[in-house]
Amino acid sequence: MVRQDAARTNGSAWKDDRIGGGAGQGDKSNDGQAFVLYPKGTNFNMDYYLSTHMPLAYKSWSDFGLKGWSVVEFGPDSDYCVQAILEWDSEESSKKALASEAAGVVMADVKNFSDKAPTFLSGKVVGSS
Repeated sequence: MVRQDAARTNGSAWKDDRIGGGAGQGDKSNDGQAFVLYPKGTNFNMDYYLSTHMPLAYKSWSDFGLKGWSVVEFGPDSDYCVQAILEWDSEESSKKALASEAAGVVMADVKNFSDKAPTFLSGKVVGSS
């Protein structure tokens, strides 16, 4: 899994990490998460996605409450090839961001790394460890 540290805003700070709560992580009960899933068989440019698209999404939506993101690449037995997990300060924040003008810029960039449209899911975090 690749994750951008939300405290870094220059878009160049990449590290391997695992998302998860645990002791000392604070209450996440008001947090929201959004999942962006790209279907198996997608012609997908991971280098562009990580170096350009995800920093663009973070820059465009951080003022709306995007706290961080991670990207998962799935194996050949999955129905999906790639998933982005977006961490928001609330479910409402993600809805506002996706309805904003900034969303148009982010969505217009999809054609630069994928030949198929993604599936979006979002919700409120109701438990974590």
